[in-house]
Amino acid sequence: MQTQITVQDGKILVSGPYSETNNARYRAHGGKFAGGNWVLPDNDATRATIAELFGTKSEEVEVLISASALSDGQIVQIGGYVLAQRRGRDYRVQMPDGVALDAGNFRESGGSVKNPRVGIDDDMVFRLRCRKSFAEAHGLTIAPTAADSPPSIEI
Repeated sequence: MQTQITVQDGKILVSGPYSETNNARYRAHGGKFAGGNWVLPDNDATRATIAELFGTKSEEVEVLISASALSDGQIVQIGGYVLAQRRGRDYRVQMPDGVALDAGNFRESGGSVKNPRVGIDDDMVFRLRCRKSFAEAHGLTIAPTAADSPPSIEI
């Protein structure tokens, strides 16, 4: 999964891809960025925000997310999960660990020089590995696994 959350010495440590939206939420709880992690106080308010962004501790599942339900920008995310980002108009789109494109393709460039955008289209579908509690809270479709498929018949 792209975001690692651990509790250590009365602090919550969050490590994951860059997101201005998430960073603002962490700062609002007194979080500081140190050693590659966001370090937040371990209290009920912080835990509630972490649960809102990433779900409560539960098994990991893969979900399918239609791009038509997302907002395009330099960073595309759902909750606290970053799906894709483009650092510059003509840069390649980057997706963090646990994210893949299930349908559709990214454009070669997106937005403008001053305001790059990922450039998502409504026909795109993202596959995200996330906590099951997050998927259920957001009404996301859990992707079928190989075990869910009928067995293939060899001739």
